[in-house]
Amino acid sequence: MSQELIQSVGQLSLENKTFGTPAIVDDAFVQTLNKSKNGGDDTWQFFYGIAQTSDFWGKVANNSIDFADGVDKNGNPIIMASDGNIALRIVGLFSVPENTDDDNPVIGVATVQTGNTTTSASMIMAFTVRVASLPVYIPLTKSLLADFVKPVYSNLKTFLQKMSSSLSESTSVGNVVDAAATTEEVVAEQNSVEEIVENEALEYIKLNWSDIMLEAAGVGSLMALSMALTSLGHQMYHSLYIQNLTSEDITWSYDIITGKVSLFPGEANTTIPAQITTSAIPDVQDSTVLSYQANFQFINSNDYDSLAYVMSLKLPSQDVPVKILIYIPWQGSNIIWAGVTNDNSQTVFNKYATSPQTLSFVVDVYDYQLTLSLNAISGKTIDNNYFYCSTAILEPKH
Repeated sequence: MSQELIQSVGQLSLENKTFGTPAIVDDAFVQTLNKSKNGGDDTWQFFYGIAQTSDFWGKVANNSIDFADGVDKNGNPIIMASDGNIALRIVGLFSVPENTDDDNPVIGVATVQTGNTTTSASMIMAFTVRVASLPVYIPLTKSLLADFVKPVYSNLKTFLQKMSSSLSESTSVGNVVDAAATTEEVVAEQNSVEEIVENEALEYIKLNWSDIMLEAAGVGSLMALSMALTSLGHQMYHSLYIQNLTSEDITWSYDIITGKVSLFPGEANTTIPAQITTSAIPDVQDSTVLSYQANFQFINSNDYDSLAYVMSLKLPSQDVPVKILIYIPWQGSNIIWAGVTNDNSQTVFNKYATSPQTLSFVVDVYDYQLTLSLNAISGKTIDNNYFYCSTAILEPKH
C-alpha cells in the first residue's frame, strides 16, 4: 500500500512598520523638494525624476531585469536590481525570538527601498515578518530562519513584478488607476503563492500580505505615477504630488469642476500620515525621518475641454480645511491658488479662478506653510503635449 506524502507548508504574515512608502528625509531629499517649490523647470525636473522610474518598473513587470544577490554593510544577505536610473534593494533581517512560548512570534524585519539617481531621493517600505503557522513538529531554529531568506525575497520580488505589470497595463489603456484597488487584487493572488524552502523539514512557505495592503498601495501609487507620466494619451492633464512634512495626519478629498481623475491613491487610502522619526528599520541610519506623500493625476474629458479641480486637505487639529485650486483652461493662463476656507469647491473656483498668474504660491495655513508650484503658465510642455504638474508641500513655518 502506497503512503500519501503530505506537504509541509508554513505561513508568514507581513505587518506594517511604515504606512505606505514614505521618503527618507535626508539632505538630498530636502534639496530636491525645496528646489521643486520654485515652479517652472525646477518643478518639471522633480516630476522628470519620478518619470525616470518608469523604464525600471517596466523591466520589473516583464521580468527583463536581473535581481542580484549581495550583502549589506553588516554582511546580511540582500538582493538588488538597477537600470542606472533606479536602484532597488530588498533587505531582510531574521532572528530566533526570545519568547519561545509565543505561537506567532515576530521573526524579522524586511524592507523594499528604491533610490533615484536623478533626484538622489529614496523611498522605503518596511514591515515586520511574523510566523502565522508552522507544522507543530518543526522547531523555529536559526537554521530554519536562514532558509526563509531566499523564499521571502522571491515572494517580494514576485509581488513587485505583478504590481508593476498590472499598473502598466492600466495606464497604457487609459483606465482610471485606483492604486489601493489594484493592490487588493494583486495581494489576493499573492497570498496563495507557495515558495519553496530549501529545508529538510519544511517544503513550502506562504506570505500573507493582507495586513499591509495600504503600505503596498504606496509602492503602487509611485509606480503608477511614473508610468502615467510616460503614457500620454490626452491633450491636457495635471499631476499633483502632495508631501506632508507636518506632525499631523492629513485627510485628502477632491472635487472635480471639469475633467476627470486618472490616478489617485484609492478610495480606501485617503490619509497622508504625519512625518515620523524611527530607529527600527534595517539598512538605513539609526535615526531616520520618514515623510509621506500622495500622488494624483487629472485629465481633461476631451481635447477641447478645460481642467479644473479643488483638493481639500483636512488637519485633525483644525475645523476648516486647506483647499487647493488647480485650473488649466483650454485657452488662457493656468491658475493655482491655496488657502483656508469653508467655501464649497464651486465657490472656490468662482472666487479664485481669475487669480494672478504665478509659478509658485506660498501661504501660511495655521501653524504651517503651504507651497504650491506649477511647471508652466501655458503652452505645450513636453513631447508636444499640454502636461502640467505641481508639488504641494505642507511644512512647519520657517
